[in-house]
Amino acid sequence: MKTIIRSTPICLLMLAASIYATAVSSIIARAKSAQEKNPFVGVWEPAPNQDMEVFVESLWIDEDGTFAAKMTGGRENQKGTYKIQGGKLLLETEEFKKHNFVFQGVITDDGQLKLTKGTDDDKGIYFKKKQL
Repeated sequence: MKTIIRSTPICLLMLAASIYATAVSSIIARAKSAQEKNPFVGVWEPAPNQDMEVFVESLWIDEDGTFAAKMTGGRENQKGTYKIQGGKLLLETEEFKKHNFVFQGVITDDGQLKLTKGTDDDKGIYFKKKQL
């Protein structure tokens, strides 16, 4: 009887660990599947050696059509929606609408995300995808 009482917590711990591992595995699989369908989905960090100062610490693009940006330098974090049009990512927020612009993004040949203020010029902010 003492053996059963002693082994019960161990069995419960093993069961909980198994459930947790399965859940984490499922979440990672869904995230990878979403990234394959939509190459913009994921967590992006500024690429090194930018031509301009970057005020974005990280950019989260979710498969549900939303994004969030953690800003630096005392700037307010941004949240908004996005759509993909003609192979380009279009980020929209209320703040962007006030200033009458939309950030647009493309995936470059080397797999980086290039964001510009809605123009096709070469100046932009580059991000690299954070690996899961």
